[in-house]
Amino acid sequence: MQSPSVTAERAARIAPGKPLASVRRFWDVVFVLTRRLLNVRYRGSRLGVYWSLLNPLLMTIVYASVFGANFAQYYHGSIKEYVVNVFIGLIVLNFFVGATEAALTSVVANGTLLNKLRISFEAFPVAAVASFGVQLAVGATPFLLVLTLGCSGRPEHLLLLPIPLASLALLSAGIGFVIAGLYVHYRDIPYMYEMVAFLIWITSPVFYPISIAPERIQAVLKLNPLYPILQSLREVVLAPVITEPYLLLWALLTGGGVCAVGYALFRMMKPTFMDML
Repeated sequence: MQSPSVTAERAARIAPGKPLASVRRFWDVVFVLTRRLLNVRYRGSRLGVYWSLLNPLLMTIVYASVFGANFAQYYHGSIKEYVVNVFIGLIVLNFFVGATEAALTSVVANGTLLNKLRISFEAFPVAAVASFGVQLAVGATPFLLVLTLGCSGRPEHLLLLPIPLASLALLSAGIGFVIAGLYVHYRDIPYMYEMVAFLIWITSPVFYPISIAPERIQAVLKLNPLYPILQSLREVVLAPVITEPYLLLWALLTGGGVCAVGYALFRMMKPTFMDML
């Protein structure tokens, strides 16, 4: 079997004669890097990517056991609805934290490869997020499809499901670009981001309903970039009728906007990367 560096080298050396060839080369490299990340992450594991589903399932059981009886009143008195809300929240939060933390170290961790081959720096954060995208697609997404049909009872909602999920990937990529670029220059970033990730976790209405907070605090919580993604995904999965369609647009604009800004900042920082690696 060929080593990942050999396949990455071949992907990186596709003749860049035309713009389409350059785009193809980029995505070939992303594909190789994504496969390598998944192979390393789950080498020797029997469940593989399904660990990404098992973790939120187990944590949902814990939260339901501790808070279910008290918070069910905010979900039409239904513990079942509370459980589904928590499960969706954990899927979103776990993806975001996992993907951004993987992207953070992606450029520095591949410094040796970058010194040997001409590979686009952007490929590494993108591959980090893409590896978690594969986990989501294989592990949790089939579960979300079943929940959407069972809870909302509206098959057409399946067509809306990709919107919050794509927004989540775009948001994660945007944040990933920024922190990956900063980490090349400042090696204290992982410690700082650990605190930021905790702040995002605690301000995301994952295991608690946002309605329990005072109105002025709710306004602050809604500034969390995960909020529109989380709430729009819950609406798609649970609501028979989408009562807040603007959340889908808000989620997509948030994800796309953060991704665009993050990519622009990454490109501003990358001319000095090789000096730091």
